[in-house]
Amino acid sequence: MPTSVPALLLFVVLLLPGFVYVLVWERKAPHRRPSTFRETALVVFGSVLAELTVLALFFAFRAVVPAATPDVGRLVREGSRYASVHWVSLTWWGIALLAAATLLAALIGRWAAARPHPSAQSAWFQLFADRPRQMAAACGELPSARVCCFLDDGSQFEGTLAWFNQLSGDVTDRDLILVAPLIRWDETGGKQELAGHAVCLSARSVRAIQVCYELPPPSVAAGDEPSVDVGAGAGEGAGAGSTISDPGGAAGVGAGQATGSG
Repeated sequence: MPTSVPALLLFVVLLLPGFVYVLVWERKAPHRRPSTFRETALVVFGSVLAELTVLALFFAFRAVVPAATPDVGRLVREGSRYASVHWVSLTWWGIALLAAATLLAALIGRWAAARPHPSAQSAWFQLFADRPRQMAAACGELPSARVCCFLDDGSQFEGTLAWFNQLSGDVTDRDLILVAPLIRWDETGGKQELAGHAVCLSARSVRAIQVCYELPPPSVAAGDEPSVDVGAGAGEGAGAGSTISDPGGAAGVGAGQATGSG
């Protein structure tokens, strides 16, 4: 860790853009848990790339409007003597360039998160994020995911997907959250609509997942029936609740299905 003020400033300047890049990227993209070396390298590389790009833009701007920027030549030749006289402008330009590099890193992180490589995508990400994005690109609206989870004990939980863990590996150490309307089915109690607003399910207890993609109903005139578009692969006439109401044929119904513990 830095032990002096100049070292601390240098530490912030070198790492802040890359740190922001990683934060933005991890919020949206499927990702593995990298080693300390790999995470540090990603932060440093992101910072250096963003700062070099901003410096290139700065020198291009200086070539056009030299009077509006600090004299870099004099700063290099005279060092602290020039800095002590022009410390105000140098401070503001330094803050502006660091802010621009940080913003650029955040934008790159957001862009990269929206285009994850297939090798980094888990089955959950394919079902819950990638497939809805493809449908949204085709029809202009992002569908909701009606999910039915088949558990180890033979029961089923059905609800609307609200959140899922985006780890890129198909691991058991992750969860997903379903929100109302929630329906549970088991052999003893049959079909039951739960009173809760949400349920959290662990991948450790999930053996298979079935998904129906539902587009929001379009605006229709009074008396007309709104239509619901179910994603490709769904059985004809099968809605989001078909799995629960007919558990015997559940395995073949729905827009998407993932099997295994994760």
